[in-house]
Amino acid sequence: MLSSEIATMISERYIQIEMLPLSFKEYMESTGNMNDRGIKYTEYLQNSSFPYALQLKNQPDEIRDYLEGIYNTIVVKDIAHRKNITDTMTSLGRKINSRTVKKYLKSLEKYYIVDIGMMYMLLGSKMMDTGHILENVVYLELLRRGYDVYVGKIDNYEVDFVAQNHKGTIYYQVALTVRDEKTLQRELRPLQAIRDHYPKVILTMDEDSKIQYDGIRRINARDWLLGLTD
Repeated sequence: MLSSEIATMISERYIQIEMLPLSFKEYMESTGNMNDRGIKYTEYLQNSSFPYALQLKNQPDEIRDYLEGIYNTIVVKDIAHRKNITDTMTSLGRKINSRTVKKYLKSLEKYYIVDIGMMYMLLGSKMMDTGHILENVVYLELLRRGYDVYVGKIDNYEVDFVAQNHKGTIYYQVALTVRDEKTLQRELRPLQAIRDHYPKVILTMDEDSKIQYDGIRRINARDWLLGLTD
């Protein structure tokens, strides 16, 4: 039953509890130690962050069957069929292909998947954009930490995440690496254009020491995910 249907049946007398799969920190803790975080980060992405997938570790076929079951049950059966949205375009006599859908989605807001393992199952590893995957992981972690998350816009620049809660605001840029000077400047520019004094952070997978650029902190993303930064 979908949440909108629950609300209708019980006349809004209910509490909705939103849950997310395991965080990277929870995944690491479930392995029994905090070592080999690079290897475990890859496993975390590819093997799924759904808790039951931990019981299927080192069994890729079983993990894939599990994820396909979730996809077919929730996305195909519960959403597409129940809402009668399958073959909408073709039923109206309009031709459509994957390139058309991709072009349409590019014009919309950003979307993130709740489990990266599901993306690997659907698209395969060759289709993966590792930078966008990191951005996806960071977005989910901000939600876990209780932030309302938005995409920021200042002048012609885009800030990946504006994270807000009752304590204030934090601005985040996310990049796989900023060791190239042009990439670094591209990521710094939006944050430098912001004139307030809220914290500003660049998260990357670079294994460098913490660095600051006029108050903008550059932090290793895995350290941040594991809560090892202040």
